[in-house]
Amino acid sequence: MTVPSDPGTVIFILKTLLYAALILVTLLVIIIAIILLIPFTALFQGSYERKNNELQGRFIITWLWGILRTAYSIDRTTLSVNLAGLNVVNRTLETKTSTAKHAKAKTEEKKEKPKKSRNIIGSIPEMLRLLGKFYRSLAPRMRLHCTIGFNDPYNTGSLAAAYYSIGGWRNLPVTLTPDFTGSALSVRGWFRTRIWLAHMLGIIITELLRPQGRQMIKNLRGR
Repeated sequence: MTVPSDPGTVIFILKTLLYAALILVTLLVIIIAIILLIPFTALFQGSYERKNNELQGRFIITWLWGILRTAYSIDRTTLSVNLAGLNVVNRTLETKTSTAKHAKAKTEEKKEKPKKSRNIIGSIPEMLRLLGKFYRSLAPRMRLHCTIGFNDPYNTGSLAAAYYSIGGWRNLPVTLTPDFTGSALSVRGWFRTRIWLAHMLGIIITELLRPQGRQMIKNLRGR
C-alpha cells in the first residue's frame, strides 16, 4: 500500500473520512432519537367464556404509524411481524417443558425466599411509587364488558344493583350485563397504551440518581 506524498491528497482523504464519520454519527443520533421520541402503540384484545372454557387474546405493537407491526396471538401461540405491509415473520411458538435442572434451581430459590421477601417488603413503598410513575407515563385506556350470572338469581340481581347504584355504567370503563338464566361468566375487552421510551428512560435515570431508588435495587437484588 502506497502512502500519498502530496499533502493536499492526504488532507482530502482525512476530510473525507471525517465527513463520513460525522454522517454516520448523525444518522445514528437520528435513529436513536426516532426510537426514543416516536411512541410505540400497544393494544391487547381478549375474551374469555367459561361455558366453553375458551380464552382468546391478541397483543399488537405498532410503531412509525403502523409501518412496523408485531402481533402475538394467545390462543394460537403465533407471532407475526409486518414491515411496511410485508409479512417478515410468521411462526408458531413452541412451549418448552421444565427440565430437572430448572426444577432444582426453583427449589434453591424457594430456600432463599424468606431473605428476599424481607428485602422486597421493605421496598414496597418505593416500588409502588415507581409503578405509579410508569402507569401515568403510559396513560392507558381500556374497555371491559362482563356478563355474569349466578345459580341463584338473587345474587345476580344483588351484583347488578350494586353496580348500577354507583353509576358504573357511566363512570367506569367496565360494563356489566347480568345473566339471570344461571351460572355464567363471559369477559371481553381491550387495553391500549402508548409507550414513550424517552419518558421511560428518564424515569429510570431519575430513580438511579435517587438514594432511595438505588437502595430499592439493592434490596431487590438481595444485597
